[in-house]
Amino acid sequence: MAEISTTRSSPRGTDPAKRGRVLRGDLDNIVLKSLRKEPHQRYASVEQMAEDIRRHLEGLPVLARRNSWRYRASKFVTRHKLAMTTGVVLLVAIATGVVATIREEHLAAANERRAEQRFNDVRKLANSLMFEINDSVETLPGAAGARQLIVQRSQEYLDSLAKEAFGDVSLQRELATAYDRLGTLQGTMYESSIGDVEAAKKSLQKGVAIRESVAAANRQNVEDQIALARAYEQLGRAQWLSPGGGQEGLHTLRRALAIAEEQNLQHPGDPEILEVLAQGYEYLGDLEGGSGLRGGTAALADAIRDHQKALPLLQQIADALPNDGEKKYLVARAMLGLGDDYLRQANAAEALKNFQHSRDTIAPLQSSLKNAKYTRGLAICETRMGDALLMSGRPKEALQHYQKEELLLGPLAAADSRDMVAQLTLATSEGDVGHALVESGEVSRGTKALERALADTVRVTKSANDSYARALLASTVALLGEAVERGGDVRAAAPYYERALGLYAAVVKDDPSDLEDAVNVLIMRNHLGRAQLRAGMVKAAGEQYQKALATSEELIAASPENVEVLYAVADTYSGVGDWVARAKAADVASLGPADRREPGAWYAKSLRLWQRVPHYGPVSPNDFEAGNPREVALRLKQVQGKGRVR
Repeated sequence: MAEISTTRSSPRGTDPAKRGRVLRGDLDNIVLKSLRKEPHQRYASVEQMAEDIRRHLEGLPVLARRNSWRYRASKFVTRHKLAMTTGVVLLVAIATGVVATIREEHLAAANERRAEQRFNDVRKLANSLMFEINDSVETLPGAAGARQLIVQRSQEYLDSLAKEAFGDVSLQRELATAYDRLGTLQGTMYESSIGDVEAAKKSLQKGVAIRESVAAANRQNVEDQIALARAYEQLGRAQWLSPGGGQEGLHTLRRALAIAEEQNLQHPGDPEILEVLAQGYEYLGDLEGGSGLRGGTAALADAIRDHQKALPLLQQIADALPNDGEKKYLVARAMLGLGDDYLRQANAAEALKNFQHSRDTIAPLQSSLKNAKYTRGLAICETRMGDALLMSGRPKEALQHYQKEELLLGPLAAADSRDMVAQLTLATSEGDVGHALVESGEVSRGTKALERALADTVRVTKSANDSYARALLASTVALLGEAVERGGDVRAAAPYYERALGLYAAVVKDDPSDLEDAVNVLIMRNHLGRAQLRAGMVKAAGEQYQKALATSEELIAASPENVEVLYAVADTYSGVGDWVARAKAADVASLGPADRREPGAWYAKSLRLWQRVPHYGPVSPNDFEAGNPREVALRLKQVQGKGRVR
């Protein structure tokens, strides 16, 4: 018989443990309330009990249960389980998002603080390099190597800062000032530099662009307007020094002067405005008249006018600050510029006065401070005094000044091979010494000195390709040709003149406004034609003189009173006379209109120009050997008397 189980099955399969848990809930409390012994604690009616059961089934709080906030909340959650689950999920997501946002903001703020600190560190470092460190080594001989490193690092920092400068006027002003300084370090002939004039132009243009933006936004701010004028002046000089940049520099300097003149009208007597105005006139005068070997527009009357405007303003500033050596130095440099103008007018005596005054001003500064800037300035004074004496026919006295120049510049160049200004000026002084020796009659010594100068010039100009360097190379080649010709080897001299001619022609091609170097082209044609004629190369000489004649007519038409032009064209006319005489004697075939006149007509034409030269000297204002009007007059007399022309 099968065993009968004694275990009763749970109704509807409900587990007793689960049923117990249910009875401990609302139903348990409903049953207990209905069984209370006290009538007032029981349900008052069947309807009330049914209502509690209904509320239980719908998940609402029942009357049989104590009404606490936890109980009511649990019932609410039970009724809205899906919504509450979704809400909890959303709440958790929102809380997570808030926490993440707060964390990101904290990280962003920390990164921003670090970026700002890095930005300020770079800003401080750039300023330190450009001003504190650079200024501490600027006047030291041999500092160009250190300054080159400063240039490289500073440019990196400045370009980095420039990307963040928009809208920050204070930073923009700092950047513009730093770019101005950087340009000066990269390439200028006025202070020691690494000789990269193209890089200098780019840096100065960056500074100008920033200044223009700041000045346009602050038109009533005098400091910003004057800072823009200064930036234009620095850029204008750099443009002038760069190949082909004469007209560009002229335009930029005139923009600087327009600002300075306007500010001076609005704020008369302001020392800073006066200094900017004075330097604008000075630099414009340099470009108009030329400065040293760098040619200008040959507008000598304009150059003298502008230099004369600059001098009293600078003197006024120096008088107000008698203990400021730099202001005295600015006066001395302006005197040099005015002396250059007189020298180009062949007024050597007046030029010498200005050069001596300038030297007497700079010498005490150089003696007491012993820095490279004043040493270079004093050397320039000695150079210019030598030039004036050489033009006056006093080569032995000129030689003494050139030797002093070389003594001053030698240590600067030896101290630092990377200082292109020191190297170029030393090469110039070597050539000056050689030239003076030749003019003094010591042709052999002078030729050797010029050969050394040429070797040094070729070496230096490989690193410095600005207009000054190119003009120096052309000048040294031409002077060596003169020395070789003076030594009697006219055939050997001709290639030097031809080379110098090519160099000067390239300068003029790049900058057609450079009238002075156009005159140098003519002088080299005269020299080459003369050497060829003396060597018996009559036809070749005729070809050069035909070209020289075409240039002469253009120059005379453009600048009829320019003394440099008068020297060169007078030599062309007398040279053509010599060639016509030789060509007729040698029965050379006609080469053009030049041989349609008798030699005497050309000599007479030459003498008429010489009579317009106020202060003749054996060396032209361009520093080259000049013809002699007395010899031209003698040749004219010879041909008029049917004498032989040699």
